[in-house]
Amino acid sequence: MTAIGDERPDDQPPQLEPRQLEVWRTLQVKSTDKYRLADWYLGALSSLRNTFNPDRFAQSAHSLRELLEKIPRALQTEEAGITGDELKHKRRALRAALEREKVNFEAGWRNQPITAERSNVLNEFERYFELCERPDRKDQVFASLTRLDPMIETLPEQLRREKRQQYIELWKALEGVAHHGRRKTEEEFREYVSQVEELVVELMAPVSAEDQNLLAQFIAEGDEVSSNRVERTLQLIGRRGANFAYFFKNVSHKVWLKPLREAGYFKNPPRITAAGEGFVSFPVWWPGIFLERIAPEAGQEVADVLLELPDTDNPRVLEHVVKIALAINDDGDSLKLAPIILNYVRQPYHIFEDNLTALIARWAAAGESGIGAALRLCEPLISFQPDPQQEEKSARAEKHPDDWTTSLSPSPRFQEWEYQQILENGVRPLANASPLRTAKLLIDAVAQMVRLETGKSSANSDWRDASEIWAPRVSERRGPYSSAQSDLIAALTDACEKVYEQGEGEQADVEALDLALRNARWQIFDRIRHYLYGKYPARAKAWIAKEISDYPDYSEGRYEFEFQRMVRIGIETFGESLLSRADLTRILDAIYDGPDKAEYQQFMGKDYTEQAYGARKQYFQLRHFRPFSSVLFGKYKSRYDELCAGKASSLTDEDFIPYSTGESKTGSSRSPRSVDELAQLSDDELIAFLNEWENVSRDPEQWWVDIDFHGVGIALQQLITASPTRFLDWGGRWRQVQRPIYFRYALDIAGKRIVSNDSELAKWFDLADWVMAQKSAEMVGDAAASETSRTHPEWDSARRQVVDLVETCVAKEQNIGDDWRARITPLITAACSAADPYLDKESPASGSRDYLTTAINTTRGRALETLLDYGYWVRRHCGASAAVSEVFQVLETRFQGKPRLTLPERALLGGNFSRICGLNFDWAKEHVSAVFDQSDADGWRAAFGTFLVLNRAHPTLFEVLRPQLEFALEKLRSWPDSDSQRSDPVAHLGEHLLDYYLIGRTPLEGKDSLLRRFYNKTNAKRWATLFDHAGRLMRNTAELSEEVANRCKAFFESRLQTANGEELQEVDFLIEASCLDAEWRLRTLSQVLDITKGRSRSPSTLIKSLGKLLADHTNLVVECFAKVSEGVAAKSHFYLRPEDVKPILKAGLASQNPKTSEAAKFALDNLLKAGRSEFLNLDQIKGDPHWLEPHAKTP
Repeated sequence: MTAIGDERPDDQPPQLEPRQLEVWRTLQVKSTDKYRLADWYLGALSSLRNTFNPDRFAQSAHSLRELLEKIPRALQTEEAGITGDELKHKRRALRAALEREKVNFEAGWRNQPITAERSNVLNEFERYFELCERPDRKDQVFASLTRLDPMIETLPEQLRREKRQQYIELWKALEGVAHHGRRKTEEEFREYVSQVEELVVELMAPVSAEDQNLLAQFIAEGDEVSSNRVERTLQLIGRRGANFAYFFKNVSHKVWLKPLREAGYFKNPPRITAAGEGFVSFPVWWPGIFLERIAPEAGQEVADVLLELPDTDNPRVLEHVVKIALAINDDGDSLKLAPIILNYVRQPYHIFEDNLTALIARWAAAGESGIGAALRLCEPLISFQPDPQQEEKSARAEKHPDDWTTSLSPSPRFQEWEYQQILENGVRPLANASPLRTAKLLIDAVAQMVRLETGKSSANSDWRDASEIWAPRVSERRGPYSSAQSDLIAALTDACEKVYEQGEGEQADVEALDLALRNARWQIFDRIRHYLYGKYPARAKAWIAKEISDYPDYSEGRYEFEFQRMVRIGIETFGESLLSRADLTRILDAIYDGPDKAEYQQFMGKDYTEQAYGARKQYFQLRHFRPFSSVLFGKYKSRYDELCAGKASSLTDEDFIPYSTGESKTGSSRSPRSVDELAQLSDDELIAFLNEWENVSRDPEQWWVDIDFHGVGIALQQLITASPTRFLDWGGRWRQVQRPIYFRYALDIAGKRIVSNDSELAKWFDLADWVMAQKSAEMVGDAAASETSRTHPEWDSARRQVVDLVETCVAKEQNIGDDWRARITPLITAACSAADPYLDKESPASGSRDYLTTAINTTRGRALETLLDYGYWVRRHCGASAAVSEVFQVLETRFQGKPRLTLPERALLGGNFSRICGLNFDWAKEHVSAVFDQSDADGWRAAFGTFLVLNRAHPTLFEVLRPQLEFALEKLRSWPDSDSQRSDPVAHLGEHLLDYYLIGRTPLEGKDSLLRRFYNKTNAKRWATLFDHAGRLMRNTAELSEEVANRCKAFFESRLQTANGEELQEVDFLIEASCLDAEWRLRTLSQVLDITKGRSRSPSTLIKSLGKLLADHTNLVVECFAKVSEGVAAKSHFYLRPEDVKPILKAGLASQNPKTSEAAKFALDNLLKAGRSEFLNLDQIKGDPHWLEPHAKTP
């Protein structure tokens, strides 16, 4: 695009016909000083007109061929290729190398080793063959030309091949004439010229609006369209990909089916294409949109067209087939497409499962043939796929059977919500039409899912499946959100219910279903049977009686929800007639005598008490007698009544669901004794319990609850809250507690209490002093120190709680006075130098580790940060000039290696260097080399890198930090690459240096420029990051002094001179920098877009910003937008807001400036060529509900 203001003459050349003038103007706009396209075309015409020139055809042909060859270079769309000379030179070099090697092997090559020299020759052969695969000059130029049509891939492959063949024939013809081959007549040669002109117009002229408006006119004529216009339409849709897409998006009359079918537009839909890096692309099949639209009125004809399709793997094409099967009114025509659709669902890629779901429901209502097709369609849709990590998990499970991470996770082929929709809107209607067949299909699907979930083989004899966890209720979904497993179970149960709900004459179906469920064997199928028996007892009395009689675990087990409900309903429905008195007595005796006392005692171990067993027996018997309550007699009834009398409320069926519907369980802890029980203990008894109890286990009734030390700690906190005086008065008794974990919980509750109970602070500080004096045990053999151990205690977590207590005291939100300074100082001083098991074992620097996160999550690191908070706490209470020498004494001690500063601690101090300066600038200046110790490479990187990331440039720190900045530039490569700009020290170093340049601390260029040294040592990726930062910085700055503004402009102009496209694509935010002159910003942007070929990181953002400047700078805004349009049109996907784009186009097209109107015309054409037909009518606005519809008039 020639920039507005270019002085190139634009006078109309003389004696050109309208078509020639159009071509010349098109080429003139794209001409440059190096590639004078319009001049070459004009020269070809001039040579041809000169009848006195006997070589006019050859000279004209040479200019035309040169024109075709150089258009891609002028428009910067040239593809890489290979020339004949390159291949010839490569062949000669290979022949020479081969001859040199053959001299050494007169007997031949057999059994000879591959030496280094021979390897080089073979590598060169491989390179030669690679070069041979690259396109020759003709194909190279054609590929480059087709890039001018951003939607060329939209055209059918056959049409693209025809275009290529036509181009090659034209190239050869011009080449033959230029090389004085067979003589051509005037008429023959002028046909070549006409073909070149057509090619230029087709690829370069802004005719998309004209073409698409013409197509809209032909489409609007409906069945009255003439054969001539049909022929013209076929020519137009083959001209450009955008025309092709526009036509099929908008045509809706079946009159077009026959000519399009005869022209072959439905024969070869696109297949999946590789998109690089392991991704694939699903090309749009535009004719499919038309077929969908006319399917309701031309179902048979459309079905016949689709049946002629070759096999395709493109889900977009196949999705059209599904939609068409839905749209066709006749069931028979719809079912013709079943083979194509069944092939589709077995392929790996799908797009809209809701259409397949609707099709299942449609076919289910289409009689027996429809039901059969719907069942076949359902099968692959509802099946589960194995866990992709199954082999790896199974191998780990063999070595570590208790590792829960080896659990298998099969899944359906779709997202869980989509899967639920298939079941709800597809399978359930199918079950209405054919309950038994649908139920059997679902039984197979569930059995397959459970096998994949459990990893058990078909020879397995253990049919437990943990289904109570993933399907707590067989008749309901698990909670408000989709869960594929429970959704599938609910769908199966629904289908089974429909079998039962058929008339009495269908008992054979009920028996067939029951047999299918029994044969499936898994626990989930027993649960479904029990649910069905309970819901329909009249059709299952014998089955209910046998299930009750055969149940093996009345004395020990736990009723499943469905079994208990079945028993209750069966007993209530049939009374004593259901079971014989002998069977009933046997069952009730087992319950009366259970549970086994010895087994319970073994389970509880040291914590067993008669009281606990009695409670367990009551709980067990109440639940087990409950479903038999209506037939209990004698001692059984007396016992049940006694148990019920002690309960505030009666048991319901819901109490037998182990994991309630919609319930999720987060692991939690509890004490083996309740808070009330612990409160009854004396101080000595409580301390003895804290020291001696260690029988960690899991709650037998609530699997997600651990009975452990954390539960005891929580109980201790509750005791302290209920009776604070008791524990505050413990004094020396605390020292009898041997497990550090309980001090952690005690000090944690202390920190929460002192907010409103500061009178307790002194005694909590006494306890904190004692904790800080404790030393952790050394590791003995395999016995590592632990906060829960009484013999090998680890005190680190308790010390960390001391630090947290101090942090609470010095926080701004608290009102703890400085009279506590004398108590706080020794605590924080000790914590800053205490042993730390995590920091003291810190390994050397590795990769881009986040040392700061490590520091603030360790005791000593957190203490150092709290030390600085303490310093500012003193200042708040004692004045800004108050000395806090104790802070710096601690830091100096640590600098002396007492103990040595670890990498996380160095990172923390480096990140807080500005805060240290705020406490004492002179001290910080004197000790800057200790904070950033250049003799310790890893420590310096951790410290200064964290400083760069967390702090902004500050004028007063420049001279203090200049040696560090210079050292950073020398050691730039020592920092590893970071995936995150936010945590990248090198990126932040650039930002610091740019900021220091802008405030005048370092020059832009020259030997003293730190910023120039940064650019010299970094790559375009770093430059782009810094350019983006500069733009954002300017955008967020409301006002600049003239000096700083000039510095900013100088910076951006220097980057323009570097002319790196990757860097300059980060230009989006610069245009929003209102602190800089708008015209300067627009002219700078225009130059940037020349370099980036119109590309920017976020075109939509850029265009929105341009719109804000449109009123005052129309010409420059349109110029920039035209360049942006070239960049976005080259992308396969882009998003532009019409409400941002249309005002710019309208203003440009209405401009009296010819350059501006021409730029707007080309911008509009770029968008239309890219398939954005919503810009065909610039008067439609977002508020108009039809704003995306095409319009028949050229704007």
